[in-house]
Amino acid sequence: MCKTLTAFRGLPESDQIVLLKYASLEIIVIQMILKFDFDGQFWDIITESHYSHLVHLELLKSGNTYVNHKSFLRNMGQEWDSDQLSAILLFNAERPNLMDRDLVK
Repeated sequence: MCKTLTAFRGLPESDQIVLLKYASLEIIVIQMILKFDFDGQFWDIITESHYSHLVHLELLKSGNTYVNHKSFLRNMGQEWDSDQLSAILLFNAERPNLMDRDLVK
């Protein structure tokens, strides 16, 4: 996705690496919302070998994260643009070790 963004390609390679390094986990979390089945309360994860695994939200009940995950999923819902949000997460000028913060802004 990021290589298709003209502004990203215009950044120094070292800054591209820093932005990807720090934003990748945040973007993955946001994209997991797209994979969540709100009716069945599960994620349908398809592996490289094309197997499908259902991961139910209930699996998180034993830990402290269940309520937080459920609230996060409910509040984020299905009505948002993941591409725009991913770009916002990617272009964060507050990331450490950036060479040219002004280009990222």
